[in-house]
Amino acid sequence: MDPGTPGSTVFLTMNEHRRNDGERPIHRAGVVVPFPTTRTVGKDYNGATMRPKTALREATNGFFELGDWEVRPSNNELVSRRETRHLEPMVMDLLVFMAARAPEVVSKNDIIDSVWEGRFISEGTLTNTIAELRRVLGDDARRPRYIETIPKRGYRVVAEIERTDAIPVVERGIVGRRDLGTDTLDPRRVLVLPFENRTGDPARDVIGLMAMDWLSQGLARWAVGDVVPTSTAREMVRPSEAHPGEDPVLAASVETGAGVIVWGSYYLDGESIMIQANVTDATQERLLWALDPIVGPSDSVVEIIESLRQRIAGLLACHFASDSDELGQLDLGVIGLPPPFDAYREFLNGRERILNDMTEAVRHFRRAVELSPGFFPAWANLVICHFNIGDCEAAAEIVDEMEASCSLDRPGHKHTRAFFHARLGGRWAEALAAVRSLEALAPHDGPNKMLVATTALHAGKPRLAVDACSAIRLRGRFVRHPAGIVRCRLIASACHMLGEHDRELEQVREVAAVIPNPIAVLQLEVRALAAAGRIEDVERVLDRALSIPAALPMAGRLMVEAAFELRSHGHRRSPIEMAKRAVAWVERRGPETVSGGVLRDAMCLGGRWQEARELFERACAEGDLQAMGAVGWMSERIGDRARAEEIDGLLQEVDRPYLYGEPLLQRACIEAHRGSPGRAMDLLGEAFAAGMPHDVRLHRELGLEPLWGDSKFREVIQP
Repeated sequence: MDPGTPGSTVFLTMNEHRRNDGERPIHRAGVVVPFPTTRTVGKDYNGATMRPKTALREATNGFFELGDWEVRPSNNELVSRRETRHLEPMVMDLLVFMAARAPEVVSKNDIIDSVWEGRFISEGTLTNTIAELRRVLGDDARRPRYIETIPKRGYRVVAEIERTDAIPVVERGIVGRRDLGTDTLDPRRVLVLPFENRTGDPARDVIGLMAMDWLSQGLARWAVGDVVPTSTAREMVRPSEAHPGEDPVLAASVETGAGVIVWGSYYLDGESIMIQANVTDATQERLLWALDPIVGPSDSVVEIIESLRQRIAGLLACHFASDSDELGQLDLGVIGLPPPFDAYREFLNGRERILNDMTEAVRHFRRAVELSPGFFPAWANLVICHFNIGDCEAAAEIVDEMEASCSLDRPGHKHTRAFFHARLGGRWAEALAAVRSLEALAPHDGPNKMLVATTALHAGKPRLAVDACSAIRLRGRFVRHPAGIVRCRLIASACHMLGEHDRELEQVREVAAVIPNPIAVLQLEVRALAAAGRIEDVERVLDRALSIPAALPMAGRLMVEAAFELRSHGHRRSPIEMAKRAVAWVERRGPETVSGGVLRDAMCLGGRWQEARELFERACAEGDLQAMGAVGWMSERIGDRARAEEIDGLLQEVDRPYLYGEPLLQRACIEAHRGSPGRAMDLLGEAFAAGMPHDVRLHRELGLEPLWGDSKFREVIQP
């Protein structure tokens, strides 16, 4: 009957993502090692290696001898009379920590708490790091000379340790902005450094240059940032060639003006090659990301680098979007492993179309999950698309696919899953709690806030909906994007439910002043003006719509909108006149060119019940529940009790999933016109219990008109 709440469509980010290849999730990493690590990098990481400046390193503020080796922590080196060996920063941190505690046994938990600073890592990561340390030291776990394993207790250093302070240590910490002049860095300029060859085979140096070239070319071709030419990047000092005290990553950023630096190294692991990539945000002097190593056969270097290029491009696209665009952002602190660039591009194409062409949006989101099966935001938006088109059965099937494709052990995954299941079950309070938890994980995500607002409206919390939408930052494309119109509709609907029509009108006109197509909010303006009883202003808006060719097709709907609001707010003559005007407009244009809903509603509002019922009977034959209810209560109104009872019986027999109390609502309308307000209110309560959402249509539902003056009814529909 009622066209419903304008702007019930919404989309979201659901900033969660996990790889779907059996490995554990990738989070922001804090160190550069050839095995996974986790957690955001803090201020106590230096810019050269991004390792933690732990108390243990400060306590051992110098070189020391360990058996046959001189350990030089600041240089990440082991030096003997015959050779110098290089250690990975985390391996050196582990050695320094254990040496500081020698000869006592150090538990695995103590090592993780101190060296990894409590970040979640698998026991295998610690075991691998110990094994790497033994390899560099030339140690044997079965006959240890340096590191001894104490079963079920931990490890200890058994070699003799002697402190040597002849050469002072220069810690490679972050060089301050005032020292290097990082104030002038361009946050969107990207420098890709040659990757470090850690294979021990100089013939493989070409791999590092190839990685730099391919990454730079891909980023430039896809317009992901302003990329520094590779000819310039080749001249930069590599981290392993830097002098003590020099930070080569930040130095390179200052020399080129790049705010983002991509760097890394590669290793041999048997017959496989392993590439580790890192991204530094030089403007904030922090490691933005340390990707898990990409591993493949040593004769498949091209495929490995292409996979790396997709990952880096996807990461930077997300990063730049989060800084400038409310729509494209995927919060890198929440998302986990960023998607490959091709998948991210499909995701963005879907987001661009989700409000204008749902079919195309579905196609793009489906393609995104085909390219990256663990790309959680694409799955989430695919589900939301089907919610928006009212196909909850398909949405439920996609949720099943999502659960089979993505690991749901991250907090955002769990909250999203909880929201979907609560939404499918019509449990709006539960759904609202889930999306508010999502909002807490990504507090600046506009689409998530709109999801909070939509869910809050359905849960009968319009004030919360206003607050959620008001917190959205209007910047970038969001100002003029259709999503900005959705935000306007949500706030306007919430204000309408609250009876704050002046604020509703203010919001609508504010948006109409900046969007390229203000016609899109004409219906909202008419609704607010009519609710406020400003009939002359309504007439002026209608006259304006009739004078604009692009607005002409919606003029009849605007008239019906005004008539609904005027009637529900106590006006009697003006809604009838408005309805007559709408009928005349339809007849002039030809009923076949206008949506049937406009003429049906106009007939009802004009009191032409018999003709209106005939129109609804046609839709009723197609299984439209709202049309069935309209036929039922109109039959009561014109005295056709037999037809009303027949419709009531048919509604009682409807048994399909995802109806959310609609048959109960329609039966309540029949009971209201039958003169049974108590029974009507009982059925209305049952409808809410079955998942019927609160929205603006109820206060003006003509089927419930006999209840409009009932105080209990007003309490139910106006939270």
